[in-house]
Amino acid sequence: MEDTQALRVLRTHAKSFSWGGFFLPRPQLLQAAQLYQFCRICDDLADEASDPVLGLRALEQVGQALADPQ
Repeated sequence: MEDTQALRVLRTHAKSFSWGGFFLPRPQLLQAAQLYQFCRICDDLADEASDPVLGLRALEQVGQALADPQ
């Protein structure tokens, strides 16, 4: 199954890393793209928050969700 959204994020925001993916087998490229997308989301939560405290809270919520996925 191809995750085109993750690949699109990778190609848009990490052009050189995306080119490096050319040398990976397709399944590994998709996994790398998904990991990059997750990291990008976390980075954007911190960088784009209107207040550093709100950014920290958003990241803490992500951490909580990962620790307790239910």
